Amino acid sequence: MKTQLTILIAIFCMCPLRVNAQTYTVGENAVDLGGNPMTPGDIYEPGPNLVLSSGGFMVDAYSSGRFGMLPTHPDFEPIFRFSVDASSIGGFGTDVWIEAGMAEAHTDVFETNIVVAPELNFQIFDGDSGNALGILEPSISMQGVNGYDISVGLTGRIYWSVDVSELLTATYAGSSAADIFVQPAMNGFAAFPVTFATAADLGLDPNDEIDALEVWDRLPLHDFAVNDRVLFSLAPGSPTLASLGLNAADIIVARPGQPPALYAPAKLVGLRKTDNLNALSVKRYGND
Repeated sequence: MKTQLTILIAIFCMCPLRVNAQTYTVGENAVDLGGNPMTPGDIYEPGPNLVLSSGGFMVDAYSSGRFGMLPTHPDFEPIFRFSVDASSIGGFGTDVWIEAGMAEAHTDVFETNIVVAPELNFQIFDGDSGNALGILEPSISMQGVNGYDISVGLTGRIYWSVDVSELLTATYAGSSAADIFVQPAMNGFAAFPVTFATAADLGLDPNDEIDALEVWDRLPLHDFAVNDRVLFSLAPGSPTLASLGLNAADIIVARPGQPPALYAPAKLVGLRKTDNLNALSVKRYGND
């Protein structure tokens, strides 16, 4: 009985308010519930409703950023929301595992509270039913949810990384898929983006690829310095994963002047070492 009660409490604490305030991006081949193509890189609200056009380039990860307030603890956040790619299986019995069995995990968003229910995850947005993002399921050919942000709307600033294919374009030539860019002036993606942090600033290899992203940008803004902090995952094959002995489902932290380090291992959020974290946002107690 005690075990059952603990599980029920955990599930209750994990269930968020069902509001369509979050935003997300999709990868290639995604279509909406009407069968209409969705544009990779554009930012949508559940529905789907277009919030912001990327301007035609492929966003690999994005964050609307956190400003001013310190986190609950400077080195610890307990609640993660995330998506995975189509090859991910999830820990046995988790919602990722259940959805992966139907080839639908990559079109959903999940949540883990590593204090209340470590090693478990719960679906908070389905692709096409109930609390739906508005993505047609199932389809193993589409990349699914490629970026996610928990903020209510957008803050006026967007931080993003780009797909490796964008490095061949004039805008991002000479950049790295492990660089983070920012548009400081307005909602939108800058035609001439400002670099918030280079791969070197983050302690990463220029051949790495950021696959999921959450940014804390404190004064001075738009410059990775002082008390800033970045959480991210890296795409499979990124050299830094091998050098640190990490995996594409691990959450990594970077702080100015410090080497990147493991923040939360895959198992803690209910994923396997062979899974791939595709999008990330952090929920703080009482603040989201």
